[in-house]
Amino acid sequence: FASKCLGLQRSTLFIWVINNDDVYVNRVQNAQDDIAQKVPFVQVVPTNCLEKHRDNLHYNTKGQLDFCFRFSTAYKDNFSN
Repeated sequence: FASKCLGLQRSTLFIWVINNDDVYVNRVQNAQDDIAQKVPFVQVVPTNCLEKHRDNLHYNTKGQLDFCFRFSTAYKDNFSN
């Protein structure tokens, strides 16, 4: 839908890497990387070192702003090629 609205030939799916202390986090991160390598037009946006609230799950304001910067950079890099 987005590619049709924007007049693009294709669109890319961006996924952000989960980043918490859950026991399954490594398994999920590996699956995310595997999908990005095997499926065309899928790109991973890293979330390591983003600031979080005390619950160590949700990003605080700075973490969200930093994520937006990473996402916009990935988007720009993807569509500038």
